[in-house]
Amino acid sequence: MPTLVKSYPGEVVAINGTSTGPWAPAPATSFTYHVDVTMDDQVRRLENIKPNCERWPDSLNVSPIAIGTLVTVFTVGTAHVLDARELPHFAPCSQSRPSLSPGQGLIAAVNAMDDAEKAALRKALGL
Repeated sequence: MPTLVKSYPGEVVAINGTSTGPWAPAPATSFTYHVDVTMDDQVRRLENIKPNCERWPDSLNVSPIAIGTLVTVFTVGTAHVLDARELPHFAPCSQSRPSLSPGQGLIAAVNAMDDAEKAALRKALGL
């Protein structure tokens, strides 16, 4: 027998049972969500649901899906799943880079090319 799948619009209203953060970056499997969804012309709160997308490995910290994010919730049989995904938490770079004006990096790269590389670039550009 086929599995009945339905989808509903919703809004994330809590992370790990609370609506007051901040939430420190952590493995994706450490986050669950409360979502208010519109079902049959009424709002229903679904608690402790998890994203159905492939989650990031626990070796990578993520930031949770923000409260207020509009999402889709699917019911698959009797289970509820969230159609959203956490974002990786990228730490700031430890090395500062000099800022380049627009095009400066490209000009420097072209100037560093030898004659054969410049000829190949001209050919690729149709010049």
